[in-house]
Amino acid sequence: MLLDKEQAATAAAWRDNCGQNRQFLELFYDLAYVAVIAQAAHHLAEHVSFRGFPEFALVFSLIWIAWVNGPSTSRFMAARTGGLASSS
Repeated sequence: MLLDKEQAATAAAWRDNCGQNRQFLELFYDLAYVAVIAQAAHHLAEHVSFRGFPEFALVFSLIWIAWVNGPSTSRFMAARTGGLASSS
């Protein structure tokens, strides 16, 4: 399927906009995780004990696993459904 110049320009602008939108969403995603980790650290600061640290370690590890697996799941679902996926 060949595109005329106007369609090609529209497609290029759409791809560029999707890249900027994806970058914003990735930054927002990271910011949300920073806020969640800050809340967990605040809880640890209030409960400094031999019990508080393992609780923090458990919560932090679950947060970290979710943070690491989030983009992978997003790329998998985007590839599976034919949507745009992050190239990183």
